[in-house]
Amino acid sequence: MSYNREDYLKKRIIVTDLDGTLIDSAGRHVTVMEELLWNEELQYTDDIKAQFDGASFMDYKASGKSGRDYLTDILGLTPDCAKRISEKWKDKVEQDIYLSEDKLYADSINFLNTFFSECGVVFLTARRNRGGLEGELKRLNILGFADYVIVADPAKAAADKEKAVTVLKKEYPDAEIFIVGDTENEFELAAKTGYKAFILNRGFRNRAFWEAKNVKSYDGLDAVIKDIRRAK
Repeated sequence: MSYNREDYLKKRIIVTDLDGTLIDSAGRHVTVMEELLWNEELQYTDDIKAQFDGASFMDYKASGKSGRDYLTDILGLTPDCAKRISEKWKDKVEQDIYLSEDKLYADSINFLNTFFSECGVVFLTARRNRGGLEGELKRLNILGFADYVIVADPAKAAADKEKAVTVLKKEYPDAEIFIVGDTENEFELAAKTGYKAFILNRGFRNRAFWEAKNVKSYDGLDAVIKDIRRAK
């Protein structure tokens, strides 16, 4: 029996996040912060000035804390200075020149190949630069794996994502829906909608963060594939 895409969507849908899940965007996040700290006038709370380190910056954020907290707690910037840098970081981090640094995780194509051949696939992400996202998905050669690309407003990502999944379920009422991601957004989305979540610990939240919440997490997508298949 041959299936078209609508047939797959009616049976089972994989709703997957992008950044930290399929796309490794850590380099972009580090580059933008590094440039801002180099070019902006900085104010410190005292004479102790820690040097910026990209790995520690990402590790700090993966523990569940914010980039602004890193600037005050680790680098010692004043709250006002940290706020200014953080706002500029948000404005710059999705500019096309920085999006070019993003790359796929090594297991992303296998994950997409596996499920696109047997399920509906939906990319659900929070981005400001929608045009830049489309260009990036084309550059990374994964746009063709998505039946739908749904973009949430980062300022209200949780509400937008919940609405998107609700609309999907109305369109495909008999479909099993699985949610794959790496942050609280995906975990809480699954909790609110009642769907099964598969949460990674390699992106913007680490294993210790999820263990503290008693949430099972995955090192990579190959293990997610196995458990989704067990959940059939």
